[in-house]
Amino acid sequence: MIFLGAYDPDQVRLLAAALDAAWCELKADDCGPMSEAKKSKLIAALTKNLLAAAGSGQRDPGKLKLLALSGVARHFVASSLLQE
Repeated sequence: MIFLGAYDPDQVRLLAAALDAAWCELKADDCGPMSEAKKSKLIAALTKNLLAAAGSGQRDPGKLKLLALSGVARHFVASSLLQE
């Protein structure tokens, strides 16, 4: 479940930093060109995972990044397996 409450400026900065760090790691691991559709889906998935983690009380930037990435990895691995 995603917490849709309000975030103070420090929390917004924390979430933005975690999102940027997760996105940089994904881009570094991507070996090929990325379509705008794929980019949008990845950013949306990262954001959803970050908000879910923050909603459960997580505030550690490193853990937020890892939780965002692990959620995205699970989603895209599962969807690629379904396409085979």
